[in-house]
Amino acid sequence: MDPASKRLVWSSISNSVTSGRSIVLTSHSMEECEALCSRLTVMVNGTLCCLGPLQHLKSKFSQGYTLIVKCKMGIDGENISAINQYIIKNFNEAKLM
Repeated sequence: MDPASKRLVWSSISNSVTSGRSIVLTSHSMEECEALCSRLTVMVNGTLCCLGPLQHLKSKFSQGYTLIVKCKMGIDGENISAINQYIIKNFNEAKLM
């Protein structure tokens, strides 16, 4: 869906919710769910597995964050080393993969 159409659909759904209607939305887009939904459910093989607010489901089921850093390589990889040190210093449980 192009961005203009997506915005129109999102606005229509938001207006319906604001007017007191309940909406059931199915989506593979987490961005869409975050923008439009107050409660989420996860479906696996046609069965609803959990229901709750977005933050509850994220804290219960997510596996953390992924940080991808792109930089120009300095002499002998000095930029990469500095970035690794910064991440390890500021994010206690960070794992380099």
